[in-house]
Amino acid sequence: MHTEKNTQERVIYLAGGCFWGIEHLMRAIPGVLDAKSGYANGRREADANYEAVCAGGTGFRETVRVIYDPTQVSLEALLLAYFYVIDPTEVNRQGMDLGSQYQTGVYYADDAARETVERIARRPVPVRLINATTIAAMGLFLVLFAVLVVQDFNNFIL
Repeated sequence: MHTEKNTQERVIYLAGGCFWGIEHLMRAIPGVLDAKSGYANGRREADANYEAVCAGGTGFRETVRVIYDPTQVSLEALLLAYFYVIDPTEVNRQGMDLGSQYQTGVYYADDAARETVERIARRPVPVRLINATTIAAMGLFLVLFAVLVVQDFNNFIL
């Protein structure tokens, strides 16, 4: 777990299906200092728990907070890895995961990240995504990462 704050650190929030899969992917990328699963952009903080989110109607998406060192890995590289494993055309699902909490989204925390996210999101989509819907690219308005019973799921099950 990353605890020391570096002035070079940047953060991006990625929602794309089950957060543990995205967390695992991001942790494998050199330059990622920390990846932590949680919930983002829901309606009420009290609803940021696994049971309420899975029941639906909270607005929360399973999201991974990625802290990275831009001198080691670019935001563009992280986004390209993310878009490689998710399908932004799927509504309220990713693969076998069904529910509004699995909707894709990229949430930026500053204007520099906003420009990169918007530029990447505007790129032509691969043929398999011909009916592409718009991925949510927006500022973060509510994020909670202290509410999960199990953090770092991939290490938990080993």
